[in-house]
Amino acid sequence: MDRKAHNILTIWTVAILLVFATVLPVFSQNYTIKTYTTENGLAHNNVRAIAEDSTGFLWIGTWDGLSRFDGHDFKNYYHIPGDTTSISYFSVRNLVVDKANNLWILTDRFEIVLYDRINDNFQRITNFGNQKSKNIFDISVDKYGELWIISKNELLKRNSQSGKFIHYYFFDKNDKPFSIEYLDFGGIDFSGDTKIWLCSSNVYEFEFTGKKESVGKLIMKNIFDIESSVLNRLPDFDHRYKYSLYRSPTGNYWLLSNFGLFKLDKNKSVFREYKGKVENDEFAGRRSFNWATIEGDIYSFDQKTHSTRFIKPETSHLVNDILQFGKDAIWFSSVSKKGSPLGLTQIVFTNSFFRNYVINQEGGELAAVFSIVKDDKNNLWVGIRGMDHIIQFTPDNKIKKTGQL
Repeated sequence: MDRKAHNILTIWTVAILLVFATVLPVFSQNYTIKTYTTENGLAHNNVRAIAEDSTGFLWIGTWDGLSRFDGHDFKNYYHIPGDTTSISYFSVRNLVVDKANNLWILTDRFEIVLYDRINDNFQRITNFGNQKSKNIFDISVDKYGELWIISKNELLKRNSQSGKFIHYYFFDKNDKPFSIEYLDFGGIDFSGDTKIWLCSSNVYEFEFTGKKESVGKLIMKNIFDIESSVLNRLPDFDHRYKYSLYRSPTGNYWLLSNFGLFKLDKNKSVFREYKGKVENDEFAGRRSFNWATIEGDIYSFDQKTHSTRFIKPETSHLVNDILQFGKDAIWFSSVSKKGSPLGLTQIVFTNSFFRNYVINQEGGELAAVFSIVKDDKNNLWVGIRGMDHIIQFTPDNKIKKTGQL
């Protein structure tokens, strides 16, 4: 089934569920949720990374193998000893999709692997140009869809047209070679065309010098602390911290992570945890704004309504990765507080295309709607079986009884 048909089927499935949900006496929700595990065909329940390609496939990197999900079925790929066309190692650390729809995989041995769509197999990448790159930490894509490789002493950018890698070496403020100590890298972000931010237990700000399409320098401008009581308390099971840095239209810098939302205090050069309301003009201009907390809460900022959507802790546990899927759905992976992997979960927010009205009946009876009309002032007038009056739902969500017999 193609993606369009799949999306239509998903919407109608949600619609049917909501029709039944709205007639329950005291029940209302603004999202639906479904979890996939090995029982549904997933390669492993420990999901480390999630990515979506331009053909609509969902790619899931796990502790043991890679899964591809088409909306119905999983196809799994594993490391096969002696087979150089299989994934070069059993566990996947990260994966990204570039603008050419190439799937790039980073294994737990920090090997770069490219998926060959034509032959449906894999190729390990070891040639990065004339310079040899060692101590690879992570992979990412920029806003243009180009692949970047993060290593101890440099960044490598791949030109998607030529396939060649460009090397940018780290230097400190005194123009001396600079190395980043590996702790647990969580992301790379870009501010304008001249600055790059690397997120780890600290946030590093680098600036380009010279031409960016040749071997060049990245001058380290600032190192910002992240003020968090949990950052240096990694659990004793497999769980990674992940980050995404964002510069708002108002000039504020934000760090969205799976252990909290942080805002840069420019005076103190530190990212502080932020628990206040996000103003309407802060988050805009990119695909998604999702973050989680160490308590397991998941937040998703809706740019259309300028509101923050919330998923309850008992649903999310410790979040590993979050992926926005369209404007009304997210995928996330999680583990329990004791370290048990919980598979892959899909959440579909329904408040953008459904509005639920709860009708309470005496004695807990089901509210059967016999008639409904909407007037020119957007009031809903509802006739209910067994009631001696009409119920009015006003545009500001007030419920009134009128027309009593």
